[in-house]
Amino acid sequence: MLEEQIISFFGNYGVWVVVFVCASLPLVETKVAIPLGCATSIWGSGAMSVWGSGVVAFLGSTLVGVLIVLLLVPVMKLFKKSKKLNYVVVKCENFFESKIGNSNKKNSKAKSMLFLTTFIALPIPLMGVYSGAGLSVFLKLKWWQGVLCVVVGNFVNCLIITLLCFALYSFIPLILTIMIILVILLIVWEIANFVYSLWFKKSQSKKIKKQIK
Repeated sequence: MLEEQIISFFGNYGVWVVVFVCASLPLVETKVAIPLGCATSIWGSGAMSVWGSGVVAFLGSTLVGVLIVLLLVPVMKLFKKSKKLNYVVVKCENFFESKIGNSNKKNSKAKSMLFLTTFIALPIPLMGVYSGAGLSVFLKLKWWQGVLCVVVGNFVNCLIITLLCFALYSFIPLILTIMIILVILLIVWEIANFVYSLWFKKSQSKKIKKQIK
């Protein structure tokens, strides 16, 4: 049986590790991790309870979110010193600034924290711990304010998904399938966008060189 093979491969407590790791991955996060942990179609009798899966996913995603808030600024400063890695920093800055716009200039810290907490709490693709933790830096929040928003927002996020899985328990395989398809589409979109940006950058540089000649 496939269920028995999966359980024997990961061990009795392997599902906890899988949920924790999945919840800490970008794009995947809690949206996939929670329904995955309680999917009896995958784990059989070794599947976690809905609430247990929610707790483990919360711990995994919150840990990575807090680390991003604390380490993003020093890491970006380090990357800016490298000509090759500086391009990555610029892309990140453009991504987050496009989400913020000019709202941060008009809003108080309290409004910025409320916005960030809500942003993390909504279980929508491209919104979650990773994007929210990055936004905390560009919103000019203090480290403890960013951590607070990550913890509270992610708690609400996990609670929403957990309640959804609890209410629609018999449809968890369908929910998991939909979430995985969305993640795959997002990955394809991000790769295509990255390739296009590289191609556009090269084409622009060629045009500039021709104009100079």
